[in-house]
Amino acid sequence: MSEELAEDILEPRKKYNTQLARQHLENVTEYFEDLVRQANVDAAENKATCAKIYALEAQIKALKKKESAGKGLFAFAIIGILILVFAGIIMILISNGNAGLMAGGILALVGGIGLLIFSIIRRRKSAKKYAELIKNKTAELEELKRKAYGQMAALNNLYEWNIYNILMCKTVPLIKMDRIFDMEKYNQLRGKFHYKDTNSDNRSTVLAQSGSILGNPFIIYREYVQSMINYTYTGSLTIHWTESVSDGKGGTTIRSRSQTLHASVTKPKPSYNYNTKLVYGSEAAPDLTFNRTPMDHGYSESDLKRFFKSQEKKVDEYIKKHPQFTPLGNDEFEDFFGGLDRDHEVQYRLLFTPLAQKSMLDILKNPDPYGDDFSFHKEKMINTIISSHSQAADYDGDPSVFYHFDLEVARENFINRNVAYFKGVFFDLAPLLAIPLYQQYPTNEYIFKDDVGPDYSRHLSEMEANRFKDSYFRPSECVTPIILKSEFHQQRNNVHSVGMHAYGFKGIHHTEYISKMGGDGRHHDVPVEWIEYVPVEKVTPFIVQATDITRRQFLELNNTNEYAQFLNKNVSNGAILVSRGLFSFINSQSYYSADDLANAIEKILSK
Repeated sequence: MSEELAEDILEPRKKYNTQLARQHLENVTEYFEDLVRQANVDAAENKATCAKIYALEAQIKALKKKESAGKGLFAFAIIGILILVFAGIIMILISNGNAGLMAGGILALVGGIGLLIFSIIRRRKSAKKYAELIKNKTAELEELKRKAYGQMAALNNLYEWNIYNILMCKTVPLIKMDRIFDMEKYNQLRGKFHYKDTNSDNRSTVLAQSGSILGNPFIIYREYVQSMINYTYTGSLTIHWTESVSDGKGGTTIRSRSQTLHASVTKPKPSYNYNTKLVYGSEAAPDLTFNRTPMDHGYSESDLKRFFKSQEKKVDEYIKKHPQFTPLGNDEFEDFFGGLDRDHEVQYRLLFTPLAQKSMLDILKNPDPYGDDFSFHKEKMINTIISSHSQAADYDGDPSVFYHFDLEVARENFINRNVAYFKGVFFDLAPLLAIPLYQQYPTNEYIFKDDVGPDYSRHLSEMEANRFKDSYFRPSECVTPIILKSEFHQQRNNVHSVGMHAYGFKGIHHTEYISKMGGDGRHHDVPVEWIEYVPVEKVTPFIVQATDITRRQFLELNNTNEYAQFLNKNVSNGAILVSRGLFSFINSQSYYSADDLANAIEKILSK
């Protein structure tokens, strides 16, 4: 990597806005058009088919609208007819020998009944007519969509798992993104940079993307995390009583009273959420620890004035309590970035040079694209970035998200998703890129010598298992989501066998009675129903292996007899997939020869 390129990205937001966003859009567009050429999609034919599809969809929508309007008119007509019938009945009842009134009533009654029968018959014919039309149009629409998907099949089969990363690396060669999770980088983070990886039964890896900047490793993690919260259940009871009250005339009267009593109980309940973070290792400022979290401020001039005023007070109070603290001399940076709990002033200044302060403020002070939405935690040589924008972002790149029957829609979707991924990941890295020392501190080669077989399977196997339907792993009594945790069993020829533990909870219903004083002067037991969550667990045999087989090759493999035989012998419920350079399946055999299974996998993948 040239020094020129490394220096040129030291102002990441400026670089993104002036060059990278445009350049990435060009790269993505060119890549898509190349895929279209490879697939030999007939754009004109697909456009004509899609025009028919959209026309049919419009027709079906119009038919449904007419059908709905017909139902409304029918209901309105029925109301009018019923009014006419009831009027006729009333006229008959009150005619009292009046022949004219009686005749009018009979006419209204008979006419109303006739209209009612006529309207029902007509409505049924109309409903049948529209149902038949909609059915036929829908069948025609489905056939056209099948045809359009057929026209796009070759293109849909070309999408691979690593497209996001291939294009990101093309736009920013400084950032290296790995095809699959790189265990050497993971071991580097743990061994050389002393990363303390959390491995508990209440969190499961759903995404692990590794990469590097000048050899300095980083991993983007997304975990599914279970925690216990206090949940309040409520109940109610309506009570009734009578009481004597004065009637205002010297006597009393009895009145009925009622009151609804409310009660609540608080009990533990499992809660689930996703957590995405970027972990980056660097030997720059190796003894420094600090923390910063997003500051609560708006971006208008008045917002910033209020923010500066409140931050000045906080910083002044911090300095009073920590006399050893030495401000940088840039109040604006101290206010926006924070990091007041730093424990090594010399190394902090090495990181946050005037250029780094300027670049960081450019990120924090501007709401486009994300502004101040990230926390930055540095503990010695480990840097952790947690941004708001990354929590729900598509960092996975499942090829199926690009599928569509319409080439134009597919093009727009492909471009938008790749642009969004690039922007999201780039601005996760931007706080690190803004620090010159991080781009001037390439790491030396490092080899972690310990045996880490079990950890190899943990992140990769959990990530892969989370791609399957959770019904394959779920304990029978479980009523909550599940957390999948991998337990290493054995390894043969890079084939990793694990026990996939599914942790969840069964629910036991209880009713608790809470005593409450009522308006009648008595205590009443108010029932409150609540659920006791009891842990349950199930272990499923799971296999995962790194592979060079592409998604397209795997789709072709699906049609072979060897693959069918492998499925029947080794795979439970056909639960098998290839994703992100990994081959994985749920093993149908609790007891098996590891060597035989490894040989069978090697044989099938070599096809």
